[in-house]
Amino acid sequence: MAKTNNRRPEFEKLVIGPLMVFGEMSTGGHYMEMLKIMKQSKGGSYFSHANKLWIDEGVLGFYKGFMPWGFIQIAKGIPVLFIQAECDHYFKQWGVHGKTAEVLSGVLGGMGQGIFMTPTQRLKTIVMTDPKYEGAGAPKTVGEALKATTYVAGEVVKKEGWGTLMKGLGPMMGKRGFDWGFRFWGIGVAKSYLTRDDPKRPLGVLEKMGVGFFGGLVSTATMPLDTWVANCQKASKKLPDGTVIKANAIQVAQDMWRTRGVSAFVSGWNMRVLHAGYHTMWMYSIGSLISDWLNKK
Repeated sequence: MAKTNNRRPEFEKLVIGPLMVFGEMSTGGHYMEMLKIMKQSKGGSYFSHANKLWIDEGVLGFYKGFMPWGFIQIAKGIPVLFIQAECDHYFKQWGVHGKTAEVLSGVLGGMGQGIFMTPTQRLKTIVMTDPKYEGAGAPKTVGEALKATTYVAGEVVKKEGWGTLMKGLGPMMGKRGFDWGFRFWGIGVAKSYLTRDDPKRPLGVLEKMGVGFFGGLVSTATMPLDTWVANCQKASKKLPDGTVIKANAIQVAQDMWRTRGVSAFVSGWNMRVLHAGYHTMWMYSIGSLISDWLNKK
């Protein structure tokens, strides 16, 4: 068993993770995710959704649902890098090495992230998909946007109970677990390829960026879970009398299959590739560069 007397937990990653999520979301990641969710839950083209957002809300449309729920969601960066690093360390202590340890620890980090982000993702998705907040009802100022998003929280809890905030938790944990497992597998494959002539050679900055993007690309294998989560968490359907139609995750999947077949589970794939690659570049590539700098490795 490896000695760990002089090792300390990588607590800096509890701060680096959220900062990386904020950087990614505020520089285009939130907008990419929003277009993807709209396409997954409503159909239509990316252009039609982007055009409608611009007509309805102008510049504010780029950050629809970001405040406060998207901003609060930077907390999803807390568990994934820290849990992954700690689990990877202990897996190696227990004799599990190489890509296997990285992938298993990535799965656990991703599942932890799923728990953190389910409530805010649910509220953010409602704001993105509820027709009430489109057209004439779309917020035109930052104040109106904040009022609309906070109003959503009170209304959805009042009508559907506190449990609605965790709607889609199972698919979300599964999706984020597999998602980060695939990311770290892809990262490991890319690193092995780039250092095949000299395994001990450290990667350059551009190489790290490329490795991160490739890991994100590989993670899109979880696309069916991604679209399932988006449909589980979108604004609930209502009857003409205002009664909310409640559906569990299995019923949502059945309805997706019945109405659109296979296409319902792969909608938004190309935007998912861009967003997943960009997100992983921030979380893994830029995050590891900052971590290395802080530790002077």
